[in-house]
Amino acid sequence: APTAQVFYPLFWHVSLFAVVHLIGRMMAVSVRAKLLAADSGKQLTAVRTLLNSICDDVVEIDSGLRLTRHSPKLSSILLHGPASSLQGVALNELMHSEGDRQDFARRMKTGSEAATHADVFHTRLRDSSGTSVAVELFSVPFRDLNDRQGHILGLREFTDIVPLVPLQRELPQTSVPLPGPVVQQLWN
Repeated sequence: APTAQVFYPLFWHVSLFAVVHLIGRMMAVSVRAKLLAADSGKQLTAVRTLLNSICDDVVEIDSGLRLTRHSPKLSSILLHGPASSLQGVALNELMHSEGDRQDFARRMKTGSEAATHADVFHTRLRDSSGTSVAVELFSVPFRDLNDRQGHILGLREFTDIVPLVPLQRELPQTSVPLPGPVVQQLWN
């Protein structure tokens, strides 16, 4: 039985070492995941902040292309009114034409496969009266903490139509006539 006296303590020491090592490894993986999630969250916040500075609205869509939250600005742009929620609506259903829907779906799929790739493109949405609303979309794909694919989209209304009448510059209205050099400076 001398082998049993040596074997059992050795077995328990090795087992205890293995359990402590396993728990330490699990804690390290957990801390790393939390740090990566925090960093990823900061990056998404930076993307949203940047898009908010140049776009009319920033929305998020899931892998089914559905809006994940209510967006009062998008509702207003599409003349639904800010109280009318579009949460859960597939954004491609709001596209003006079948061609726009297909192009949007293709771009979202391509962006999902290349997660480091951002895309900018023009498309047309349909407002509540059926009128086409030209928008520029800035698309940034991402994966959430549960590894689900999504996109952050910046929307900006745009028009490529030249105004029919050029803007007229008017002189400021004053009660005292302005001297010639001041008038010349205002026009230059």
